[in-house]
Amino acid sequence: MSILVKPRCPAACISESAGSPNFNLAVVIVGDLLWNENLLFRDYLRNNPAAAAGYEREKRQAITGGATMLLAYSQAKDDCVTRMLAEAHTWQMSKKTKK
Repeated sequence: MSILVKPRCPAACISESAGSPNFNLAVVIVGDLLWNENLLFRDYLRNNPAAAAGYEREKRQAITGGATMLLAYSQAKDDCVTRMLAEAHTWQMSKKTKK
Protein backbone atom coordinates (compact mmCIF):
# COMPACT_ATOMS: atom_id res chain seq x y z
CA MET A 1 0.00 0.00 0.00
CA SER A 2 1.24 3.47 -0.78
CA ILE A 3 0.09 6.79 0.62
CA LEU A 4 0.42 9.94 -1.42
CA VAL A 5 -0.92 13.45 -1.28
CA LYS A 6 -2.30 14.88 -4.50
CA PRO A 7 -1.64 18.56 -5.24
CA ARG A 8 -5.36 19.49 -5.24
CA CYS A 9 -6.13 17.13 -2.37
CA PRO A 10 -4.61 17.94 1.02
CA ALA A 11 -6.19 14.76 2.41
CA ALA A 12 -4.40 11.45 2.15
CA CYS A 13 -5.05 9.45 -0.98
CA ILE A 14 -4.34 5.80 -0.39
CA SER A 15 -3.61 3.54 -3.32
CA GLU A 16 -3.59 -0.23 -3.05
CA SER A 17 -1.09 -1.33 -5.67
CA ALA A 18 -0.68 -5.07 -5.13
CA GLY A 19 -3.19 -7.83 -5.54
CA SER A 20 -6.58 -7.82 -7.06
CA PRO A 21 -8.76 -5.84 -7.15
CA ASN A 22 -6.84 -2.57 -7.03
CA PHE A 23 -8.52 0.51 -5.62
CA ASN A 24 -7.95 4.13 -4.69
CA LEU A 25 -9.46 5.80 -1.65
CA ALA A 26 -9.59 9.55 -1.06
CA VAL A 27 -10.09 10.64 2.53
CA VAL A 28 -11.70 14.04 3.06
CA ILE A 29 -13.24 15.88 6.00
CA VAL A 30 -17.05 16.12 5.91
CA GLY A 31 -18.09 19.73 5.41
CA ASP A 32 -14.59 20.88 4.43
CA LEU A 33 -13.93 22.82 1.20
CA LEU A 34 -12.77 19.72 -0.68
CA TRP A 35 -15.89 17.81 0.44
CA ASN A 36 -18.18 20.63 -0.71
CA GLU A 37 -16.38 21.10 -4.02
CA ASN A 38 -16.57 17.37 -4.79
CA LEU A 39 -20.34 17.42 -4.17
CA LEU A 40 -20.74 20.57 -6.26
CA PHE A 41 -18.74 19.03 -9.12
CA ARG A 42 -20.86 15.86 -8.94
CA ASP A 43 -24.13 17.80 -8.93
CA TYR A 44 -22.98 20.02 -11.80
CA LEU A 45 -22.14 17.01 -13.96
CA ARG A 46 -25.42 15.29 -13.07
CA ASN A 47 -27.38 18.36 -14.16
CA ASN A 48 -25.36 19.25 -17.26
CA PRO A 49 -25.11 16.41 -19.79
CA ALA A 50 -22.81 18.39 -22.10
CA ALA A 51 -20.36 19.04 -19.26
CA ALA A 52 -20.53 15.38 -18.21
CA ALA A 53 -19.76 14.30 -21.77
CA GLY A 54 -16.83 16.72 -21.90
CA TYR A 55 -15.48 15.37 -18.64
CA GLU A 56 -15.83 11.81 -19.91
CA ARG A 57 -13.85 12.75 -23.06
CA GLU A 58 -11.14 14.34 -20.91
CA LYS A 59 -10.89 11.22 -18.74
CA ARG A 60 -10.65 8.96 -21.79
CA GLN A 61 -7.97 11.19 -23.33
CA ALA A 62 -5.97 11.03 -20.11
CA ILE A 63 -6.01 7.23 -20.19
CA THR A 64 -5.23 6.94 -23.90
CA GLY A 65 -2.47 9.49 -23.40
CA GLY A 66 -0.80 7.11 -20.98
CA ALA A 67 -1.92 8.52 -17.63
CA THR A 68 -2.76 5.17 -16.06
CA MET A 69 -1.46 5.80 -12.53
CA LEU A 70 -3.47 7.83 -10.01
CA LEU A 71 -1.26 10.91 -9.79
CA ALA A 72 -0.60 11.14 -13.54
CA TYR A 73 -4.31 10.64 -14.26
CA SER A 74 -5.25 13.40 -11.80
CA GLN A 75 -2.67 15.77 -13.27
CA ALA A 76 -3.84 15.06 -16.82
CA LYS A 77 -7.38 16.11 -15.86
CA ASP A 78 -6.40 19.05 -13.65
CA ASP A 79 -7.01 21.88 -16.15
CA CYS A 80 -10.38 20.41 -17.10
CA VAL A 81 -11.43 19.94 -13.47
CA THR A 82 -10.33 23.48 -12.57
CA ARG A 83 -12.30 24.95 -15.49
CA MET A 84 -15.38 22.84 -14.81
CA LEU A 85 -15.30 23.59 -11.10
CA ALA A 86 -15.38 27.30 -11.94
CA GLU A 87 -18.36 26.60 -14.23
CA ALA A 88 -19.99 24.65 -11.40
CA HIS A 89 -19.63 27.60 -9.03
CA THR A 90 -21.25 29.88 -11.63
CA TRP A 91 -24.04 27.31 -12.11
CA GLN A 92 -24.59 27.13 -8.35
CA MET A 93 -24.77 30.93 -8.04
CA SER A 94 -27.25 31.15 -10.92
CA LYS A 95 -29.47 28.62 -9.14
CA LYS A 96 -29.39 30.73 -5.96
CA THR A 97 -30.30 33.98 -7.75
CA LYS A 98 -33.30 32.32 -9.44
CA LYS A 99 -34.89 31.51 -6.05
